[in-house]
Amino acid sequence: DYLRAIYHFQEEENNARSSVSSIKLAEYLHISKPTVCEMINKLIKDNLVNKSPYGKINLTKKGNSLYVDALINRRLKTQLILDTGCSETQISSEIAQKLGININKGQNVLCTIADGRSIPGKLIYLRELRLGRARVTNVKAIVLDQGRLGNDEGLLGMSFLNNFIFKVDTEKDLLVLHRR
Repeated sequence: DYLRAIYHFQEEENNARSSVSSIKLAEYLHISKPTVCEMINKLIKDNLVNKSPYGKINLTKKGNSLYVDALINRRLKTQLILDTGCSETQISSEIAQKLGININKGQNVLCTIADGRSIPGKLIYLRELRLGRARVTNVKAIVLDQGRLGNDEGLLGMSFLNNFIFKVDTEKDLLVLHRR
């Protein structure tokens, strides 16, 4: 049934290479998305279907850092440094203010930065963080005082990236994301 449904959608699009979302399959087959994902993984293992990346995100190189274009809470576009060594996503107090986040409600935390220093921050949750088509809700983030991030607006950390199987392609300046 799965292969027939995939074939049906590809015929509808008149393109045998078009991708079919697991959500579309679940709705079409009247079954749950987790059940579809489980079966798709079996079909992938049997080399009957290919899984395309959830998103290929362009990276911008500035000096030794790679930046991603992000949309926070569906309203603020910003550039964040891609930092796979950072446990939590971090944003500046200026970005938090633009988003209307009341950081006084955030939990006080100490954040260890790359040079080993511990600096104070406020633990909050971003309603949504989006990179292209890749979207995660309730992303744990730390708000750091202005100047703690230098001139940067924030860091994209593992609190976002752990939702994906990801690969950083430094030759093509791409972040490739596959949903877990």
